[in-house]
Amino acid sequence: MKHIAILTILLIMQTFTCSGVMSVVTVTATITTDESIERFPAYVVSDQVSYVNGGLVFTYPTDIFTVAPTIRVAIETPAHVSTITYTAEITLNSALSATITVYKIDSGVQTEAANGEVIVHFVAAGI
Repeated sequence: MKHIAILTILLIMQTFTCSGVMSVVTVTATITTDESIERFPAYVVSDQVSYVNGGLVFTYPTDIFTVAPTIRVAIETPAHVSTITYTAEITLNSALSATITVYKIDSGVQTEAANGEVIVHFVAAGI
């Protein structure tokens, strides 16, 4: 029977602040079976930037992920009226980069967020 210890979940729940510079954290993932214990590096990267109309591209450091990582996105907004909601869409996710598009929904009408309207907090974790 395999027992998987996932350390990255705890890191995904944390908010990393590193405006404009992608932060990289290395952790050790451990998979335990009845016959063996396997350890291999896993990575968590994070960034936060002001939104740019057209979408944000987060490019990972070279050769850090072997497959598309799990992504967590949070949107930081200024004070606004209660009829406005923001939502993020992951429009691309690969082992090399991720693209995030933010939409503003105001009284049921959806438009893309304007330049600098929100701050996007981005965290990706994987192997």
